[in-house]
Amino acid sequence: MKIEQEALQQESITKLKQSEIKNLQNESETLQQMIKQLEAQKIEARKRLDEMSAQVDNLRQQVEEQKEKIETQENELSVKQKELNELKSEENQLQSKVDNYKKEISTMSTNLTNSQLQISQHKTKLMHYEEYEKQLNDGINELDTALNNNDIQRISHILITSITPPLSDLINDSNNGFTTDPFKDKDATFPSLTHEFTADPFAGEDPFDGEPLANDMFASDPFGSSFGTSDSGPKSTAFDAFGSAFSNKPSDVGADPFGGDPFSSMKAESPTPELPPKKSKAPPPRPVPPKHGSKPPPRPAPPQAGSENVDPFKQADPWSSSATGVANDPFASAANTEQQNQFDAFDSNFADFSQFDKV
Repeated sequence: MKIEQEALQQESITKLKQSEIKNLQNESETLQQMIKQLEAQKIEARKRLDEMSAQVDNLRQQVEEQKEKIETQENELSVKQKELNELKSEENQLQSKVDNYKKEISTMSTNLTNSQLQISQHKTKLMHYEEYEKQLNDGINELDTALNNNDIQRISHILITSITPPLSDLINDSNNGFTTDPFKDKDATFPSLTHEFTADPFAGEDPFDGEPLANDMFASDPFGSSFGTSDSGPKSTAFDAFGSAFSNKPSDVGADPFGGDPFSSMKAESPTPELPPKKSKAPPPRPVPPKHGSKPPPRPAPPQAGSENVDPFKQADPWSSSATGVANDPFASAANTEQQNQFDAFDSNFADFSQFDKV
C-alpha cells in the first residue's frame, strides 16, 4: 500500500513537474518572442538613430554653412556701412560745394548786374563823347565858315558859346569808372566756373582804340595858319583856337588879317568892365542932432493926391553926370540945394545930427 501511495505520489509529482516544464517552455517561447521583438525594435531604433545622426550631421553642416553665410554677410555689411559713410561724407562735401557754388553764383550774378550797369553807363558816356565830338566838329565847321567869310561877330559868338557838358567833367567821370574789380574776390575753389574767364577776350585789341577823344584833338591848331602869330610873344599851353592872333599888343594889330583888333579897347588885366567915371562931389554935411528937451522932428508930409503913381526916381539917374540928374537926386550935396525945390519938404524934415557934437 505504501508502494502504491509512493507511486501515486511519484506520478503526482511527475505530473506537477511536467506541468511546470510546460509552463517553463511556454515562458521560454514567450521570452524568445519578446527577444525577437526587442531585437526588431533594436534594429529599428538603430535605424532611427542612424537617421537622427544623419539629421544631426546635416543640421550641423547647415549650421556651419549658416555661420559662414552670416560671417560673409557681416563682412559685406561692414563694407556697405563703410561705403555708406563715405557716400554720406561725399554728400556733405558736395552739399557744401553746392552751397558755395550758389553763393558764388549769387555773387557773380550781382557782379554781372553791376558790370552790365557799368557797361550801360560807359555806353552813355560814349554817346556823350560822340555828342561832344559832334558839337566840336560843328563848332569847327562854323569857325571855318566864319573865318572864310571874315565874320568877326560870328567868331566872337562861337567862342563865347560853351559846349555842354564840359570836357573836364566827362574826363573826370570816365576816370571814376571801374575803380573796383567786381571779380577780384573770386573763390579759387570754384574751378568749374572760373576757368572760362582766365583768358582776356580783349587782350589783343582795345575796344576803345578807335575812340575819337582818345587822342588830344587840340594837339594841332586848325586855325593856326589863318591868323598871324608872334614868335617873340610867350607861348600859351592852354587851348587857343586863334593862337596869339587876337592880342592886345599894338604890334599884333598889324598882323591881323581883318585890319584891326575889335577887342583891343578891353583891358586884359580887368576881368569885369569898368564903370564910367564920376564927377567928384563934396561929401554931404552931417545933419544936426536934436538938442535935449527939443521936440521930435516932424513927420514928413503925406504925398499929395494924384501923385501916387509918380515915381520920384523915374527921371533921376544916380550915375549920370548931367545937371538934371543932380537936381533930381535927393542925396545930392548941399551946394545944389537950390535946384531941389521939389524935395524941400523932405530936406527940411530930415534930422540934423551935426549938433550932437555940441551937446
